[in-house]
Amino acid sequence: MNDKSIEYGLGKNYEDISSVNKSSIIKFLRRSGVCSRSQISKAMGLTQASISKIIAQLIEENIVYETGYITGEKGRRSIGVALNTRCKKVLGVRISRRSFAIGLFDLAGQMYESVSGQFTADTTLHDVIGRIRGTLNNYLEQYPEIASIGVAVPGPFNQRTSEIILTTSMATVDWNNTNLRVEFGNFPVPIAFSHDADAGALADWWFGSRVSELGTSLVHFLVGDGVGAGHVVDGELASVANFSRELGHISINVDGPQCLCGNRGCLEMYCSTFAFMKMVSDGLEQHPESSLARLINLTPRDVFSAAQADDPFAVGCVMQLGKYIGYGVVNIIYAYDPDIVIISNEMARGGKILLDQVRKVVSERMPAVIFHKVSIQLEDDWLMSDPVLFGAAAVAVGHCMENPVMLLGNNAGH
Repeated sequence: MNDKSIEYGLGKNYEDISSVNKSSIIKFLRRSGVCSRSQISKAMGLTQASISKIIAQLIEENIVYETGYITGEKGRRSIGVALNTRCKKVLGVRISRRSFAIGLFDLAGQMYESVSGQFTADTTLHDVIGRIRGTLNNYLEQYPEIASIGVAVPGPFNQRTSEIILTTSMATVDWNNTNLRVEFGNFPVPIAFSHDADAGALADWWFGSRVSELGTSLVHFLVGDGVGAGHVVDGELASVANFSRELGHISINVDGPQCLCGNRGCLEMYCSTFAFMKMVSDGLEQHPESSLARLINLTPRDVFSAAQADDPFAVGCVMQLGKYIGYGVVNIIYAYDPDIVIISNEMARGGKILLDQVRKVVSERMPAVIFHKVSIQLEDDWLMSDPVLFGAAAVAVGHCMENPVMLLGNNAGH
């Protein structure tokens, strides 16, 4: 017999198949809302007897509940079932270059409370990890129904190893080459890590306003202290082998200034928070008449407010920002062919002035037939408060959907 090993596909135990079916039903209910058992059976390709048995188990565990009679096909009335989005809580953790935030959420993305903290010049990585771990442990002690934790971090981020490779642009804490699985090990509930833009894309899809009605492919274009893109197709993250999509480190000026990543003319160096405020600060020297010249410690929100009040200099700055963001959107459309591009984070607060300029730039740089098939939007107002934190919660919820055993025990009513 040939001593070269023969690889066989692994079989599935009954328990494995049952878990897969439960996960599929839970995800279907998450996507579809109230459904009848017959509708689930048809969608899942399982017999009604199998569906009824699994639904009965999920109702017993308080993961699913009956909603009362609904009208189905041909006017037939049947008892509807829905996912109990309050049966469990999750924790979302947003780690950025200068701050962190932790929020308590239910499975529908409703945030119940949150805490946050800022990093200073003398904050060490050890300090940050300790503060975050301490806060997470306090939540876990207070809320036994917490099922999982999602952590969203800036990139470049290695999804396979859960390692932050490099933090650029205004970082006050050195996260370079930090392995998050090592730093956040030994929690009593599962923990999942994600690139911040990927997390934001999941939040847009699952918690945003009707985005799934506009298409099946969504790109979350995160523009803040850093710049990145997360891509979701039909509610699932588009897979990457190792590194998350670092749109901020594509060159828009091959002879431009060198970035900390080693590349030159990176998009992040033109439209990040730091780049935008440097452009404003440098320009103010020639525009003492601007209302911004009277302010100390300027922020992007100050500039956006001045632009909305028709300050000519501020309007010009926001339009220049929109031009650079537009370059990024052009690359997104050609690279990912999305139905929807959502501009998010701090720079998305530029409002209509910014969005109009972005759309103008994009329309000038591609055929009309391509431009008109893509919906370019700003982040929803309620997600704008902290889109990456909501994204971290979406990562945690998604982890629960894939592993329904995490939803068992200590469940709250609907």
